[in-house]
Amino acid sequence: INAEYMGDITYEHEGRKHILHLKLPVGTVRFIEPLRLATNEQFFSTWRSTSCQPNPPESVVFRLPAAIDVAGNQQRLIAGCRMHVMRGVDSNNDNLVGCGNWVSKSQPPVTVLINIESNLAAQAVRLTVKTPNAELQKSMQPLLKQVLGDK
Repeated sequence: INAEYMGDITYEHEGRKHILHLKLPVGTVRFIEPLRLATNEQFFSTWRSTSCQPNPPESVVFRLPAAIDVAGNQQRLIAGCRMHVMRGVDSNNDNLVGCGNWVSKSQPPVTVLINIESNLAAQAVRLTVKTPNAELQKSMQPLLKQVLGDK
């Protein structure tokens, strides 16, 4: 899923009018709205019922160049990715669970669920993105890896 913002900027310089025609990439996360699930059971029920056929969710494991900042990751998911982060779903407080809906005018909202398992000692993260839309799943994983600090 690729989107672009196209617009014009008009300005005047030395008495001459100039127009810049811009095409800027817009990340998938710009279309995410937080999905607030009230309870852990509601999250697990949604996780189980979200079908990912024909592409089941794939987990990616990657090492980070610096120590894992769990609080920073949580803030980046909320502010940068517009996900609702649920604390306490996982018994390990270093792990994060996020929920969102990808919205567009042309189709109903698409649920996006993420699970981030942190191994602080190894500076490694296992990231799982679960959504019924294969294109969305494929585009979200690299973006989330970047948000979490993977180069």
